[in-house]
Amino acid sequence: MLPAKLDYCAPIVEDSVVYFIIQKGGRAIRLSAEPGETITLDVLWETNPRDDRYYASPVIHEGLIYAVTQKGILSVIDANTGQVVYERSLDLGGGTVFPSVTLSRDYLYVSSDNGTTVVLQPGREHQEVARNSLEAFRSSPIFANDRMYVRGLQHLYCIGAE
Repeated sequence: MLPAKLDYCAPIVEDSVVYFIIQKGGRAIRLSAEPGETITLDVLWETNPRDDRYYASPVIHEGLIYAVTQKGILSVIDANTGQVVYERSLDLGGGTVFPSVTLSRDYLYVSSDNGTTVVLQPGREHQEVARNSLEAFRSSPIFANDRMYVRGLQHLYCIGAE
C-alpha cells in the first residue's frame, strides 16, 4: 500500500506520524518499527479538505495542520482526528499559492505568487493579523533571528527591525 501520491507539496512529520495533504484528501500514517524490524504503516485517519491542488507544503503547529490550496483556500485540520476545523478563502488577489505555509514565532505566513502575504494567528478560529505586498515571488519565506528573507522575481528582501 502506498501512503499517498504527492504530485506537488511535501508531507510533514511529527512524532513518527507522517501527514499527507493532497488534492483528493489527506491522511495521517504512523510509522512504527523498532531498530532492525520491518516498518509498518498504520493509517490513523483520512480526511477530505478542499478538493484542489496543494502546491504549498503544509505546516503543523500545536496539533493543527495548516494547508492552503493553489487558489488561497486555507484548510485547518486537527492533527489527532483529521477533522477539518475550518476552511476560509484568504483573498490573496488572484495569484497562485506556490510558497509553503511558514511558521515563525507566533505567526503563520501564507503568500501568493503575486506578492501578497497574509499573516495569521494560529488557532481554531481564523484571525488575520496583517496583510502585506511585495513584488511577485514564488519562493517560501525564510526566517532567521528577527528577520524574514524573501527572494522575489527581481530582488532579495530582508525584512525586520533595524
